[in-house]
Amino acid sequence: MGGGTWRVWSRVASVPMPAASTVTIWQLASGAYEVAASPPESTALPLWEVETDASAVVALRDRRPWAGERRVLWLQGAPPTAGPGTVAELLVVDRELQIERVILRASDNGGGTAGATVADVLVVDPASGAWASIYPSSGVDDQRPAVAYDAAGAGLIHDQGIPERRVLRYGSLLRFVTVEHAAGGVPAELELHIVCAEI
Repeated sequence: MGGGTWRVWSRVASVPMPAASTVTIWQLASGAYEVAASPPESTALPLWEVETDASAVVALRDRRPWAGERRVLWLQGAPPTAGPGTVAELLVVDRELQIERVILRASDNGGGTAGATVADVLVVDPASGAWASIYPSSGVDDQRPAVAYDAAGAGLIHDQGIPERRVLRYGSLLRFVTVEHAAGGVPAELELHIVCAEI
């Protein structure tokens, strides 16, 4: 909140980034986005700090301010060894929440030989009963959390993906699933932390 206004943005937008630089995506009082190294106006709110190399985004740092308290929804379990499937489920029994960030942590890399263990979060809408991924554009721009077959140390934690579906209604059921497994092995245990703001 800034400039005496509420800021609301309800759709996904593509924002071009300059190559080989570190910039911030700002939200202006009008609600529009602007990419700049410093605030483009006195009431601009920082959203994300983006670091790029010559051809891709290499790091994202969340800079969004929130007025409400945060909740962390935690799902944990052993991934199925026979193939991708359900790891854990959780019922949202709090007020409506807005997803800020999704963090995946693997106990190990699974000792595979190629590929990655890729996770997804499905949400069932209490009104319609339909399941939907919080990453609906994964076929075009895959932001789902993943752990590479040879990951180690900090590589066992993935916290850079940007979920598109943000609002969790009271009574929503979350399902933490794997959608791909590394060839030759999967981690013994996976933890998923969904960081949310109260709305």
